[in-house]
Amino acid sequence: MAVWKRGKSWMFEFRHQGARHFQGGFRKKRDAQKAEIKRREILKRPPKDMDLLTLCTKRLEWLEQNRTPKYFYESQKIIKKFLAFAGDVMVSQITRDDIEYFLSTIQAAYFSNYHLRIIRALFNHGVEREWFDRNPTKGIKFHSVEKKKKYIPPKEDIDKVIELAGEDKVFFITLKNTLARVSEIYRLKWEDVNLTDRTITLYTRKKRGGHYTPRTIPMTNELYNALKGLELSGEYVFINPDTSTRYVDKKKALIALCELAGIKRFTFHAIRHYGASTLAKKNVPLPDIQAILGHESLTTTALYIQSLVGHTSKSIHSLE
Repeated sequence: MAVWKRGKSWMFEFRHQGARHFQGGFRKKRDAQKAEIKRREILKRPPKDMDLLTLCTKRLEWLEQNRTPKYFYESQKIIKKFLAFAGDVMVSQITRDDIEYFLSTIQAAYFSNYHLRIIRALFNHGVEREWFDRNPTKGIKFHSVEKKKKYIPPKEDIDKVIELAGEDKVFFITLKNTLARVSEIYRLKWEDVNLTDRTITLYTRKKRGGHYTPRTIPMTNELYNALKGLELSGEYVFINPDTSTRYVDKKKALIALCELAGIKRFTFHAIRHYGASTLAKKNVPLPDIQAILGHESLTTTALYIQSLVGHTSKSIHSLE
C-alpha cells in the first residue's frame, strides 16, 4: 500500500484508472491504511447513474414544493433549455466540457452565471441524494461581472408615485413603510395585520430550507392610518378587483406611475434599497436594518446600504 509519513502525519496515494487518489493528515499509520482500503472499495463499486430527464423532473417537483413560484419558473426555463441541449442521456455521459459549451451559448456574463447556479444546483440535488456520485459542473468558475451602482429613487419620487397611485395608494404606502419584498406584500393577509398592537407580520421564503419565515415589524403612523382606513375585502389585504384574488404582479402599474409622474423609472426592489440607505444615514444600527429587511446575513444588509454617512420599533419610524 502506498502509505508513508511526512512530518508528523501519515498519508496515502495511489492511481486508479489514470486518476490520482490522495489524502493526508492521519495521526497514525493504520488510520491512513484503513482510509486507503475504504477508498479502493468505493472505487470498485458500480457507478451510480440516472437519466437526465428523471433528474430534471425530480428537481422541478422539489422546487415547486419548496421554493418560491418565481424561483421555480426561472429554474424551470433554464433546466428545460439545458435538457433540450443535452438530450436523452445518462448523467454519467455529461462532461464538464458539455456544461462549458452550453454556458458559452449565453452571451451576457451575468445570465451565464445564473444558468451555472441553476445547473450546478440541479446536479447537486442528485449527488446529495446519492443518485449518482459526480457533479459535472465541478471546477467551473463564474465569470467576473462588473457591478453597477443601483439606482435608488429619492424620497420625493417615491412620494410622487404614492400620490398618483389612486386605488393602489395603500399598497405603495405599505411597501415604503415596511421595506418588504413586493412578494411579501402580495401575500399579506388580514390575520397578519394587528391594528391593536400596531404591528404587521411578513413571511418570506428567502431563507435556507425553503420554508416561510415570519418577521414582525412595528407600523409607522402613516402605515397605521392607511391600513386602518382600508376596507376588508377578503383573506388578503390587497385584492385584484378584476380577478377577486390577490395580486401576483404589479410591475406595469409602477412603470406607468413613473411615466405619469415624469420621473426616472425605478423598481419595487429599489424601494428597499432606498429605505436601507435612509435608515443608515439616520444612524440606525445595522442589525436593526437587517431585522426590518428580513435578511439572514448581515453582509447582505450591508450591500443594500450604498451611502453610510435601538431598537427596531424606534428604527422603523426613521422612514417617516
